Amino acid sequence: MNEENKTSKTSLIRVIISTVALVIIILGMVDIIPNNISLIISVALVSIAVIWSGVEAIINKRTKSAIVNFVMAAILIALTLTAIFL
Repeated sequence: MNEENKTSKTSLIRVIISTVALVIIILGMVDIIPNNISLIISVALVSIAVIWSGVEAIINKRTKSAIVNFVMAAILIALTLTAIFL
């Protein structure tokens, strides 16, 4: 039971991080903050959430899920860097 409670707390934290990233993207879209800044901050937050999920998957011995999460984070970071520097 304690393990499920810990997992639900970390899931809630990841949801909050993702929601903050979405709000930052919206603030960038309405030009309250610069677009590049909002993109960088949002990608950093979402990448943290995805990598965190991958680490939890490794701890819970779900190797395939962990690999998918780490690949997702790498693709997200690579696409963002490409968009910023092109």
